[in-house]
Amino acid sequence: EQWFRGKMNDRKSFLWIVQSGKEKIGYVRHDINGDKAVNSVLLNPQYYGMGVGAAVIRKADEHYVKTKGVPPTICAEIQDHHAASIKAFRTAGYRLTHPIVKNGKKAGVYQWQG
Repeated sequence: EQWFRGKMNDRKSFLWIVQSGKEKIGYVRHDINGDKAVNSVLLNPQYYGMGVGAAVIRKADEHYVKTKGVPPTICAEIQDHHAASIKAFRTAGYRLTHPIVKNGKKAGVYQWQG
């Protein structure tokens, strides 16, 4: 709850709750870091494996560009063992630009090709 309030008050963070009717599907957050926006997604587990991740990511990025303007880069940092996340971001138009280490684990930076 404290983290959520902090993000809601952060001028460099944009958070969208994704819903279908009254059902919460998840959220998408864009954190501004220098000249890029870092996309982060969390889905309600009941929607895992249903193919909605890519659509949520794509719509959130399009909404971000439409309402906030776009920094030079929109990207996501995804750990290599999160195969479903990688698939969703690739399907949404992201491509791997370079490897990184995130939280001590191999990961990649994926850039939106919007």
